Amino acid sequence: MKNAASWFHFLEYGVQSGFGCGLSVIGAIVGEFIIGSGSEDGGLGVQIIYAQAELETPLVMALILTATILGFAFFMTVSGIGYYLMHRWHESER
Repeated sequence: MKNAASWFHFLEYGVQSGFGCGLSVIGAIVGEFIIGSGSEDGGLGVQIIYAQAELETPLVMALILTATILGFAFFMTVSGIGYYLMHRWHESER
């Protein structure tokens, strides 16, 4: 029964932090879409815009995959830090 409780806890709280991490990556890219920068040396959002303008579909897909991996990396980092800080202190992380 303890396994079921830990899965429920992950679904209840872990997914919420995962959405926050994923949305932070999306927010940064959309912000770059809106604000932009003057050159190709900008972040992922600016590079996606320039790659779309040049019709470089493989590069656009690679940049989207990079953003996806970045979102997963943020999620894993935040989850790992949360577990490290909380597992000795709070019983829901044990």
